This record gives sequence, structure tokens and C-alpha cells, in this order.
Amino acid sequence: MGSPKTSARKRTIALAFFIALSLLPVIAAGGAVKVVRQEIEKAIMCPCEEKCGKVLANCVCDYSDGFRREIDRMIARGMSRQEILAALVKRYGPTVLAAPGTSNWLDLSAWIFPFIALAAGAFLVARLVRRWASPPPASPPTGPSGPSDAGSPSNSAYERRLQEELSRLEP
Repeated sequence: MGSPKTSARKRTIALAFFIALSLLPVIAAGGAVKVVRQEIEKAIMCPCEEKCGKVLANCVCDYSDGFRREIDRMIARGMSRQEILAALVKRYGPTVLAAPGTSNWLDLSAWIFPFIALAAGAFLVARLVRRWASPPPASPPTGPSGPSDAGSPSNSAYERRLQEELSRLEP
């Protein structure tokens, strides 16, 4: 075998390798916790008193830091993403969610009605554009070659007045 120095060195290297290997799950779990926290922050709104209306991932108000610590405590207790979201909805109400769910008709309507409104608006705009682009309906010609309203009382009064004014102008 080798000298005592080389065998001690090999044992030290092996020990360091196994310690690093044993810490790997802890390091990986820390990264997973960060990913779960980021997913949760993107899925909920900041429930601050100022009603800033921002997704927690983008919020910088004073309340958001405490809210993030609350989420970290839930993650440390071993709660899953769905359990944390359910707990937050129970505490703050469904308005804490950044997007509506799909569990009941009201939530589904929040997803469906915008598309229905968009389709109805597109239909109305297309109809309006077609109406503007189409030629106006043909009207019967007027004047000497077409039908005239000479017999109507309103036209005869105007024609009489026109003739009177024209006769005054001519010498």
C-alpha cells in the first residue's frame, strides 16, 4: 500500500466527497423551495391594505415582504403549492388569486365571457364596415325626366315664391 500521507489524503478526499454528496439534496431542496415560492408569488395578488393590485411577484409595497415570509413559513411546514393556495384563499378570499379558477360556473364565466364579448364586437365591427362599404340604395331619379312632387302643396308654395322673386329681378 501507499504511504500513510497518501492514505490519509485519500480518506480526507473521500470524506469531503461524501459530505458534499450528502448536502446535495439540501441544496437542491433549497432551489425547489425557491421555485415553489416564485410559482406561488405569480399565482396570487398582494392583499395589502393599499390595494396596490399587483401580482405578489411584482409587488414592492411594505406589506408584501411580510406576506412572502408567511408563504416561506408555509413552505417550511411542508405544505404543497395547492395547499398553500387553498390556505391563502381561505384566509383572504378568492380575490387573492391572480387568475380565476375553473371549479364553478362563475369562475368559468370569467374565462369564457371575454372571448364571447370579443367575438360579438368583431361581428358588429364587420357588419358596420360592410354597411359603410356598400353603395347606398338606388333612389328614383328626380327632376324633369323623373317623377316630380309638383302637385304637393309644399312644393307649389315654394315654386310660387321662387317665381315672384325671379320676376322682381327681371326688368
